[in-house]
Amino acid sequence: MFRLIPAIDILNKQLVRLKQGDYNQATFYSQSPVEMAHHYQSMGFNYIHVVDLNGAKDGDLVNLSTIQRLAEIPDIQIQVGGGVRTLTHVDKLVQAGVSAVIIGSLFVQNFKLACSIIEAYPNQIIAGLDVLNGKLATHGWVKDSNMPIEDMIKKLSKFPLHSIVSTDISKDGTFNGLNLGLYERISKISSHPIIASGGVASANDIRLLKQINHARINGCIVGKAIIEGRISQQDVIELT
Repeated sequence: MFRLIPAIDILNKQLVRLKQGDYNQATFYSQSPVEMAHHYQSMGFNYIHVVDLNGAKDGDLVNLSTIQRLAEIPDIQIQVGGGVRTLTHVDKLVQAGVSAVIIGSLFVQNFKLACSIIEAYPNQIIAGLDVLNGKLATHGWVKDSNMPIEDMIKKLSKFPLHSIVSTDISKDGTFNGLNLGLYERISKISSHPIIASGGVASANDIRLLKQINHARINGCIVGKAIIEGRISQQDVIELT
């Protein structure tokens, strides 16, 4: 089943979207993260992608209180990433009511620890494998690694992950469309579901993703395009 997943990015407790992962190119919105979650719910969504942008850069759960408020909304499930570096961080998020936890930087920094967390929470950990020029980026996208995303996907093939979320940072927040070639390529080598993210400008971008028609591609995260009204209620009905 293909799932359209709306996004809430939190910076200093506010709803925000970055352009190409640049903290200096942030658009702040008048709605609070909780208000946005209720808006998504009114559109028919019951599952939301949440990122703690402070945490992603600082390596701690800076916006945990806001995340907990989101998790407490009835009939809403959330997947959360940003700043998850330890098993204790995962414990706290799960205890707060988070359905799935996204780990990104830790796979590059300490692969052994990341894999031990997967084993501790089978099918609840999402690998956040975000790329710039085909290489994994870490620490809220402010640091590069030399590892191609394909290498990491192969290393993770035997672990009980929930899914893999991958964002092309060069596309994120630009309305320039998804990197369809990236998702077509990695879906062929992954043993886990692939969730696309970054660059969606309209419902047509999601239709093009679905046309790849690969069983591993089963979702797309959309933030700015919904927040700014580029994707309508009718689009949501048609695409899910």
